[in-house]
Amino acid sequence: MVTTISLRNANIFDAPDIFHWRNDKLTIQMSKNSHSVDMDEHMAWLTQSLADANRFLIICENLQRDKLGIVWFQLEGFGASVSINLSPKFRGWGLSKKCLEQSINYLVERKLDIRYIKSIVKVSNSASKSLFSAAGFTELENDGQFITFSKSN
Repeated sequence: MVTTISLRNANIFDAPDIFHWRNDKLTIQMSKNSHSVDMDEHMAWLTQSLADANRFLIICENLQRDKLGIVWFQLEGFGASVSINLSPKFRGWGLSKKCLEQSINYLVERKLDIRYIKSIVKVSNSASKSLFSAAGFTELENDGQFITFSKSN
């Protein structure tokens, strides 16, 4: 089991891995946008995201520099929205909470004015519901399709 995780900013060379993770069958089922994307659409999103000063894309890696997943934040005033997607080959290893919590700390160290972080999760996504609850997020809203979780900072 991987116990030590390092973080770094994502870059354009991460595109193939992020693309693969995004188009994984389970990711598609659990995403707000439940459709696959083609490489052109993905590259447009990634290029725009990397250029956006209000978006932080963070890659989680183990000591062997295997990419474990991505956590991304969209800054919104004094808050941020967060999403996480682990590499399919590292799911079930108990890494998501560590990646999420370390990524939140990474963001806060760089953006001191973050007062809350929220995430919107499909009601059917039991793994993400468990993750955000375990990471100290509370349920704010449930419309039957999506749950909004929030955590004060």
